[in-house]
Amino acid sequence: MTSALVVELAEEPWVPGSSKTLVTAGTQPAAVMGSPEFKPVFFDFDKYDIKPEFVAVIKENAGVLKGDANMKVVIEGHCDERGTTEYNLALGERRARAVRSALIDEGVNPTQLKMVSYGEERPADLGHNEAAWEKNRRAVIVIPQ
Repeated sequence: MTSALVVELAEEPWVPGSSKTLVTAGTQPAAVMGSPEFKPVFFDFDKYDIKPEFVAVIKENAGVLKGDANMKVVIEGHCDERGTTEYNLALGERRARAVRSALIDEGVNPTQLKMVSYGEERPADLGHNEAAWEKNRRAVIVIPQ
């Protein structure tokens, strides 16, 4: 596939010469599980609601962000390989948005948070089984370089 597989959900679009990085198919993340300061949130198949076992993770991640009001992060939404590219991009967006909303509910300033959906294009595990898919259905928080 040669189409762009990432939808940037920031306020302003990417333009040549800007300080933003345009991410296209084939671009690989530095760390697929997010920045080490933050823990990932995992999701059930075809779901984007925060599971009860990840409420503590949200609170911990919120604490890191509230501890440094100048920190800006990107919440990345990811999916497993099942589903169409378009569907997975939309689901990844809903996952990123769910984490963003939960962080804001915990007192994080919304101006610290951007979102992006990578759909199925940045798997944490390259396997083609349920164990791999569980690792790929996630939202991670990264500190932009």
